[in-house]
Amino acid sequence: MRVQRIDGYAPEDLAALLSSWARSPDDLAAHARALHERNLLPRPVLRDPPDGRAAGRAQLLEAYGHGSNAEHAVVHLALENISLLAARAVLDSRLGSFTEKSGRFRSLGDADVPVPRELADPSSTGSHAVYAAFVEQVDRLAAARRTFQRPLEQQIERAHPRLAGESEEDARERQKAAARRLLRHLVPLGALSSLCVTLNARSLGGMLTKLASAEEAEQRSLADAIRAAVQPALPSLIEFAGPSAYRIDTRQALASWTEELLGATRSPTAESNGAVLVRTPDHVEERLVAAILYRHADHGYRAVRTRVAGLDQDTRQAVVDDYLRRRGRHDEPLRELEHVQYTFEVTLDGGALREVVRHRLTSRTAQPITVRHGYLVEPEIVDAGLEEGWRAVLDDATETIEQIAATHPVAARALVPLGFRQRVLITWNLRGLHYFVQLRSRRNGNRSVRHIAQDVYRQVERAHPLVARSMRVDLDDEGSAQTR
Repeated sequence: MRVQRIDGYAPEDLAALLSSWARSPDDLAAHARALHERNLLPRPVLRDPPDGRAAGRAQLLEAYGHGSNAEHAVVHLALENISLLAARAVLDSRLGSFTEKSGRFRSLGDADVPVPRELADPSSTGSHAVYAAFVEQVDRLAAARRTFQRPLEQQIERAHPRLAGESEEDARERQKAAARRLLRHLVPLGALSSLCVTLNARSLGGMLTKLASAEEAEQRSLADAIRAAVQPALPSLIEFAGPSAYRIDTRQALASWTEELLGATRSPTAESNGAVLVRTPDHVEERLVAAILYRHADHGYRAVRTRVAGLDQDTRQAVVDDYLRRRGRHDEPLRELEHVQYTFEVTLDGGALREVVRHRLTSRTAQPITVRHGYLVEPEIVDAGLEEGWRAVLDDATETIEQIAATHPVAARALVPLGFRQRVLITWNLRGLHYFVQLRSRRNGNRSVRHIAQDVYRQVERAHPLVARSMRVDLDDEGSAQTR
């Protein structure tokens, strides 16, 4: 694990650095030096200079400070060699900007998966046997990725040959990237990743508190490392960020309530990735049209709503259409759509979930990471004749993970491959839903996420055709993944 504060770059230089680093195999410091040597960017600054004015700033903040003022203090951090699990916890911070190292540009044959600290504790029950089982399963998954890589690449070369005007080198890289995306389903969540984050001090304090209160030892260590990196720059503004008894005690109490009230019986697992609309707004068309007209009215909301209730369907549709039809390609819908919210229960594989959580303007509640909801088998795996071997690998992983989870449930999460599914409750407002459906239903995106976006659109359309009519969606399918 390495945490550094990035300093000394102009805004556009920093954006260019992080964009190119995300597609590079190098760590951030090496990549920054290489760009400087090519005279593309200034000399990198990845350090914490000493500062003798901390005491004076602390006095000013104590005299004049307010929580919102911390939002003006912004830091840029490089978090390298942290697990995908820890990266997910960081990405779950809503008010931040993130650039994650792209898996499409990295070799997956030997993905580094450190043994969780919980399994390295010699005092832990059966630690030696569990440690050995963890290491052995990581090795088996790595061996499977190496075994499947070339046959999968050959199948993709046949199914997706070189395009007109595409160079042979570009075609090969595109095909390799497609194979790597599928092979990532065999990468455990404990595999190391890297990301860079930009946060103001107020948001950073919240993230530090969440990480410091986590069940996973790695996330608690990450909180300590981040605190050490930002301390010279924010000695006063993160003073109170640390473990939260409220978070820790409430998590334990609600786990007990859940066991008492819901018991051990589990609902049947979903048969495939998908989204289920579990809560719709009442009187949605009235609420939407009233919110649209309210901005330009000189009436109270109840009066506007009463008038809208008396309108016929064609008039309501005309108002909504006129509100949205002038959008250009890069125009987001206006904010009145935020007054309407939908809640979905989404079941999707870990690789797809990593893309969905990037849509930060949502409310999400994820269930625990397990292997109980099965895994996906993508069409390319079947077409390459690898289905039987692929299922054997993931069935073997299932058995090992469940054995480890019986005594070490937190550590077992790090061994769950990205191909396994998880259930998440997601609430979107209608504006965010427009953006998600338009962006993620595009045919050049992740197939699993495309199908979620298409599911979301179809269910909104069935429930409220007027609302869905103005959504921009690509419903063209290119094959569905199978399921265990």
